[in-house]
Amino acid sequence: MAGGRQEELAASPRTALPQDTTGPQPPNSPIVFFDSDCLLCLRAVRWLLKLDREGNLRFASLRGETALQLVPQKYRAEELTTIVYWRASELFVESDAVLEMVRDLGGAWSLLAAVTKVLIPRRWRDGLYRHVANHRYRISQRIPNSCQMPDQPVEMSRLLP
Repeated sequence: MAGGRQEELAASPRTALPQDTTGPQPPNSPIVFFDSDCLLCLRAVRWLLKLDREGNLRFASLRGETALQLVPQKYRAEELTTIVYWRASELFVESDAVLEMVRDLGGAWSLLAAVTKVLIPRRWRDGLYRHVANHRYRISQRIPNSCQMPDQPVEMSRLLP
């Protein structure tokens, strides 16, 4: 895969998933998997919902049913450490996940993502990502019972179980 390391490496930014034609088929839309107990993560989801005017992105908790079907266990561990972006049977994690979802917003966002990927080495981006991820509860506050989920009907229709 161009630009991606194989899953055997510790922090794989992109992973191709095997195709299973016997079970339920995954949705066609890209999915953002996030920590539903994290206020910072929920704010990011709300921001993406607002900017994704085409309504292409879907969202699911890393602790939910959709994640059980599509996301490898190492990304759904008890202590969640990364956002996961699923698109066309590929997974992106850490800074690559953020840049891919921003790229998929289109317009100037695509340009910003492309420039960032070229100018800032992955190890620096991932280092910054991990620093923020490790301190996200201090940066914001932990949400009891995930009460800050999107609540508008249009937004709710983009949330997966």
